[in-house]
Amino acid sequence: MFLKKNKQNSNNNNQKPTKIIVPENLLAAEAYNLAKKFLDLAEAKILICHLTGLSPTNLITHGSDDNYRLEKSQTKLLKNALQRRQKKEPLAYILGETEFFGFKFKVNKSVLIPRQETEDLLNLCVKKIQEKIDDERINPQDIKILELGTGSGILSICLRQIFPKIIIHSTDISGKALKVAKINEDYVKEQNAENLENLENLENLENLENYQQIQFFKGSWFKAILDKSLWKNLLAKMQPENSNNQFSRYDLILANPPYIAENSEFLQNLTFEPQTALVAKEDGIADIKNIVENAPIFLKANGWLMFEHGHDQGKISQVLLAKNGFEKIFTHNDLSDLPRVSGGKMPIIE
Repeated sequence: MFLKKNKQNSNNNNQKPTKIIVPENLLAAEAYNLAKKFLDLAEAKILICHLTGLSPTNLITHGSDDNYRLEKSQTKLLKNALQRRQKKEPLAYILGETEFFGFKFKVNKSVLIPRQETEDLLNLCVKKIQEKIDDERINPQDIKILELGTGSGILSICLRQIFPKIIIHSTDISGKALKVAKINEDYVKEQNAENLENLENLENLENLENYQQIQFFKGSWFKAILDKSLWKNLLAKMQPENSNNQFSRYDLILANPPYIAENSEFLQNLTFEPQTALVAKEDGIADIKNIVENAPIFLKANGWLMFEHGHDQGKISQVLLAKNGFEKIFTHNDLSDLPRVSGGKMPIIE
């Protein structure tokens, strides 16, 4: 989740929406020019490419070719999409998919739309996992990851494509969101396999064939896995730390939790997205607090916790991490130079 304050002209808000007329038999280039009257350049291109199947490059080079005319059904879809977008519905929901980290993901109103800035959290997680493989000499198949509040599954699924052999558990309180995540796991795996095959990357393609399925669990934060009897044994100190049990402690826990305050002005621009995935009590910090306080129980020594947060929550995140025994605490700024991701490492107890 990532929020920027939209600058809106109050006079424009009271204007009646422009009537949308879409002539039949438009060339792809003509449809693109029409879409640009109602959408910004990037969204217009995404929409027309989605409708026609043309790549962005081919839209420019071949969009005026006579064999790339919109059929009647495509014309109807274009008009419907422009009308829905005019009512401020996000384009990702209209199309039913969006792009993140170079992959296409299915989305609907059960899940948040992925923001590009969340790639910062993903890249930091990739770096820490790679350090464990390279510096700590841990075999990938022995590395265990837990994502809390997976939503559409973007973070776990992208990590899975990069590290096919690590164990990944993903939780969400929403059964509808988990359904989307499970669909996306197969959808993205197919895309990755096709890309690797086209690049003749046989080694990584072979690794993908040894792909370990992500395990999804329904429930609120850590409660989603607490009903597992093996975790109960671990918490009762009946399970040794070096156990190979799949429910032993994690090397990395990551989350992009709700962090918007209940009375935030940002919510007026997010009415289409699930509010439970956006809003947290205690001025937006309640879920982050819950995660930080409970993560030490579930982390190995030298295990990392990393999470996304609001631009004004970096300092409180660091305070919570320190209070709960984490070391090497950090806050990472996003491309707008705003605090966006914080984390820390569990120390080794001598």
